[in-house]
Amino acid sequence: MIGKISLLFLIKTCINSRMLPLTDISINGTSFKPFNRTLQILVDSGCSVIFGNTSLMMPIIKLFPSNIECKNLINYPDITFNIEGDDYILSPADYILKLSPTDCVLGIQAVDFPHEISDIIMMGVPFIKAFYTHLDFGNKRVGFAKAKN
Repeated sequence: MIGKISLLFLIKTCINSRMLPLTDISINGTSFKPFNRTLQILVDSGCSVIFGNTSLMMPIIKLFPSNIECKNLINYPDITFNIEGDDYILSPADYILKLSPTDCVLGIQAVDFPHEISDIIMMGVPFIKAFYTHLDFGNKRVGFAKAKN
């Protein structure tokens, strides 16, 4: 089951591309969106993590210890992605990947992208498992709804 779907218009379209403008990324009310940059997200079911350019993601990654404790997920913050005015909130259970009952890793990574795509954040499985994603290429839209377990 899913909640109400919010449909958003794509800003760029090409084969297998679902680009949307990202208004902000925040943790505990602190914004991590760089000034004077227009960020975009690409929803990609082939990515097992959320990743973006090093300059975008490292300030977020540095908030977390290198060893994530699986038993204390409640101690980690929610991460809010604001897409065209709507907040999409990922809980620690969404973005921390459990490899085993005692082995967890942060599902957010930094990559050095070429300059042409340095403002894109790839929204992989952590986002897709939290939000049902409806692709409407005929109308150049993508819809998201909170997934219900």
